[in-house]
Amino acid sequence: MLNCLPIVLQRGQAVSFRIRVLLAMSCALAVVALTVGLIAAFGTPLWQDDGVGVSVALQSQLDPQIVSDGSSGAIVTWEDYRNSATTGYDIYAQRMDSNGNALWQTDGVSLCVDSNDQVNPRIAPDGYWGAIVTWRD
Repeated sequence: MLNCLPIVLQRGQAVSFRIRVLLAMSCALAVVALTVGLIAAFGTPLWQDDGVGVSVALQSQLDPQIVSDGSSGAIVTWEDYRNSATTGYDIYAQRMDSNGNALWQTDGVSLCVDSNDQVNPRIAPDGYWGAIVTWRD
């Protein structure tokens, strides 16, 4: 596995979140998975060393964005290609608690799975333990 894209979100002075897109290539097939980790001061992982899975659905998960949920967890959104044969790229999201547990369904919930591509998700906290997500359709 190759760590392709670390994104760090500060969650206070003592800890931060790190999200990574992990890429493994075999022949011409690329498999991408999203992981997120909680990192203590000086880079010490508080969850698994490589983070915990946000989505390991088949096909690609790209362009992850992350915000604190205001309750010691995080909300992650990304472009997802699991329905590529019917809808192209879609937008998914997942909420993780402070212990690294996914709070929504396995591999995230769909935010938009309309035909054609939905890309470039952006996320902002809503101030009420949730988030506002936008994307280009």
